Amino acid sequence: MKKLSLALMFLLALGLTSCASLVSSMKLTPEQQEYVDEVKQFPLDFEIDKTDNEDDWGRAQAFIGKYSDMKLQIVTDYNLQTYNSTNEEEKFAYSVTKTPVGNKLQITIECTEANPFFGKEDAIMNAHILAYYISTGQLHPELVQRRH
Repeated sequence: MKKLSLALMFLLALGLTSCASLVSSMKLTPEQQEYVDEVKQFPLDFEIDKTDNEDDWGRAQAFIGKYSDMKLQIVTDYNLQTYNSTNEEEKFAYSVTKTPVGNKLQITIECTEANPFFGKEDAIMNAHILAYYISTGQLHPELVQRRH
């Protein structure tokens, strides 16, 4: 019984440490840290002007095309979605949705990782990086987490 308890505690500790974001464990420059702080505060649902639509949507497509290991399966004027990853692949899947709201467009970002014990924090951080990039055009590509 004691060995079982120790084994469970070890697995729990391993799981908790694996949930930490790779970005949070990196040694960041002051510029990178300022960027990460801004990105973490940026919402995953935000509005843009319809006049900015073409550039913003282009940034979304370019980001997913360059930084996602999963291929795009849906590309429309209102949805970008990659294939979902499997537990064996442990890669990030992205979804970006654009919804008309008056003279604005609401953008909704999702990034998921198939294995709930590994990469959840990195997926959330990648979603915030993508949202910030779509809205501002500012990107630190070295901070985008990938699974190979």
